[in-house]
Amino acid sequence: MDTAPSTRDLILDAAEQLFGSQGYAKVTINQICEASRLPVGSVYYHFGNKAGVLSAVLERGTVEIFADLSAADDQAGPPLERLAAFYRTAADLIAKRLPMYRLLASLQLHQPGSDEIKVILRESVQRAQARVVISHLKCTGIDHWGGSGALLNSLDAVSDEAAGWDCYPYAASSSTLDLKQVDERVKIAITWSTPHPEMAGNTLEEIAQAWSVAEALRSFVKLSGSA
Repeated sequence: MDTAPSTRDLILDAAEQLFGSQGYAKVTINQICEASRLPVGSVYYHFGNKAGVLSAVLERGTVEIFADLSAADDQAGPPLERLAAFYRTAADLIAKRLPMYRLLASLQLHQPGSDEIKVILRESVQRAQARVVISHLKCTGIDHWGGSGALLNSLDAVSDEAAGWDCYPYAASSSTLDLKQVDERVKIAITWSTPHPEMAGNTLEEIAQAWSVAEALRSFVKLSGSA
């Protein structure tokens, strides 16, 4: 039985590697042809254009990846064993399909805005019947505190697919030291300090007063907030 990859798969294999290593925008049709060792006409015959190649790469990759993840998630057994199996499968898939994961990340996080790419991404996820999970959902910054209800309502209003999200209702975090997220309206407490353990439990304002730098701290906070 002939198991040699088809012309179509050779093109997709080459494109997936190139898109994942260089980014979609930087790759040309000629580069895909050189990597696959196939003529330009083969690419246009099978996919029409570069966007068609991207769509096919994403469709193939997401269908295969989410099928394997779903199989791991559907296993029988105690919850902890199932969870461990799921994450082992996820880690193996990332290692096996690293260019694909790099491509997905670059398209979602770094690619300049493109309606065409957004449509291609959405359609590929829908065809894969992927379970959408929005991770680390939170209302960052003091001006957004208390906005969880409005945020969840907005997500419900625009979502036509089953989706889930994990939230972080923590009251304390090192990220609150980021002055882009807080200002003088927020009291920042230090829970522990290696060089100054005696300051544990004090607010920054209290520490600034104890060290006679309160005015300098206020000026710094105001300056950072206006930057």
